[in-house]
Amino acid sequence: MTRRFTRHLITFLLLFCFVEFSCRAVDPREEIEMISSRFNLDSIAAWGKFPRFCVRTYRWGDKFFNNFDSTYVRSTGTRFNVKLVNENWNNSYIFTFEDDDNARMILRSDATSSLGLWVSYMAVSLGYNVNLSKIHNPGYQSSQKFNFQFSCALFTAELYSIWNKAPVTLDRFSKDGMQTIHHDFSFDGLRSRTFGINLFYYFNNKRYSMAATTNFGKIQRKSQGSWVAAFAWWKQNCHYDFSSLPDEVRLELPEMWRDSPYSARLRNYTLSGGYAFNWVLGRHWTIGFMETPSVGLRFGKINMSRAETTFTAFNKATLSAVYNRGTLFAGVYGLAMTNLLFDRKYSIYSSYYSVTATVGYRFNLW
Repeated sequence: MTRRFTRHLITFLLLFCFVEFSCRAVDPREEIEMISSRFNLDSIAAWGKFPRFCVRTYRWGDKFFNNFDSTYVRSTGTRFNVKLVNENWNNSYIFTFEDDDNARMILRSDATSSLGLWVSYMAVSLGYNVNLSKIHNPGYQSSQKFNFQFSCALFTAELYSIWNKAPVTLDRFSKDGMQTIHHDFSFDGLRSRTFGINLFYYFNNKRYSMAATTNFGKIQRKSQGSWVAAFAWWKQNCHYDFSSLPDEVRLELPEMWRDSPYSARLRNYTLSGGYAFNWVLGRHWTIGFMETPSVGLRFGKINMSRAETTFTAFNKATLSAVYNRGTLFAGVYGLAMTNLLFDRKYSIYSSYYSVTATVGYRFNLW
């Protein structure tokens, strides 16, 4: 019994490593040949019912999730890569108060920067990022983020968390009938935390590859685009306290915002459609773009009031440039996520921006 269970477990783990439903998967036909040359799938299937089931599941999944037209998309031909990654991100907020002479306040957080080294084998990556902002300023309260992505030719699923606790800077304040106030005042009255899920389905999934311009998993051979359908869900916890702002600004805010903190606990659901395109320039360069605007419903409480349901809007846009030359690769990836929180008396337009630069090397060990 123990030996049989051990054999089944080893078989499952072995085949799990093969199931490259992620963006790093290679061409299905090349995949079958590569695996068969190292581990004979038919001989593994002959071990028993469970190994046979695993082999069939692998072959079905590989064909269904990662079947693409090799004229337009090709694999990298490698299973390992090592890369150096530098990421920089920040947040901005625009507050508009409709019932108070169209008062408008713009805030932005300080940028957070990190540098990391990552090693990947197929769909599994391991690495560590150093927060450069804290090295330069040990007492700095930086933003924190987490991101997990599962991708194949058909779709991409993202899980993310953004916790902004960095000091923000009052950039400007304007109001009808008064001169715009340009300020450079830093304060720590804003706290926000967002946890969300994004799902993207690519209709032209056999000729267009998102992985070619986001994480170096495939190579786009010919320019091609695809319509995209998306679903987004995210939860927001916001706490804004403007009591420490300079009086020349604070006293111009609506009364409810001057001394009382604003607190919100919200859940958002949106559906969207968008478009993505990869533009191949010569043999080595690929430029990628995607945008998916969306609208939906927002549920939650503001300042512990009764639960309300209102409309919400969300947009995600990416722009990237990738360079491939043999086993070497490099790229720059820009991301912008914006969200509109609208009420009858005010609106809050929050944005998250990031730029990631990567340079790396692909290789095989066996």
